[in-house]
Amino acid sequence: MPLLGVGTAHFPILPVLEVVEMNPVWQQVILREFCKAKGIMISIYSPLAAGGAIRGTRKVLDSEVLKEIAESKGKSVAQVALRWAHEQGVVIITKSFN
Repeated sequence: MPLLGVGTAHFPILPVLEVVEMNPVWQQVILREFCKAKGIMISIYSPLAAGGAIRGTRKVLDSEVLKEIAESKGKSVAQVALRWAHEQGVVIITKSFN
């Protein structure tokens, strides 16, 4: 965890913001709990798991669970994934390849 020791005698000043990769497949639960307890805001990137990038993955966009949710709501998988991230109370940084 990148914030190990933060708020201790070694690092007495807490950061205001932590920027991490997070999406429905990689939820960063432990980090989010830690940041919430310390009052640290989280900003996320790759909310769709960088599906269009060379080193990205399509695990979010190809998720069967997310596809089922999207179909039942009349939305796209990307919309469902972004809504999930929004509901986590984080700042979302998105990227487009087109």
